[in-house]
Amino acid sequence: MDFEQVVFARRSVRAYTGEPVSDGEIEALLSYGHAAPSGGNACGWAFIVIRSAEGKRKVAQATYCGACEANPPQSWLETAPVLIAVVADQSAYMRKYGRHALDNLLYLDASACVENMLLGAVHLNLASCYISGFRMLDMAKALNL
Repeated sequence: MDFEQVVFARRSVRAYTGEPVSDGEIEALLSYGHAAPSGGNACGWAFIVIRSAEGKRKVAQATYCGACEANPPQSWLETAPVLIAVVADQSAYMRKYGRHALDNLLYLDASACVENMLLGAVHLNLASCYISGFRMLDMAKALNL
């Protein structure tokens, strides 16, 4: 698939076949994320790979549908063969840029990282979907941060 095909083939998928994702495919996705641009080359992201049913359940319970935190969780996450959480190390940005980094830069960098991974999933013929509806403290607890 050429680049334009990859870009236009990307979809947010919330139903999965149950086929496993190999360690090699996960490693490729992580390398695509690491290749993302980063302000000042801070590269303050890290990845948490979640394969266990219990881990996926905890992550799903920290989410919500739509724009209201009181809405039900995105339970479909539990059906994915693997979840990859992209987290940002605030201290990596604070040392270099101060408060501005926490308000803007770490979100821009994480978004670029996620987009690389989403496009990489298309390249690998995998389904993917990113989520933004989650309660920060609950997610941190679910991910043992």
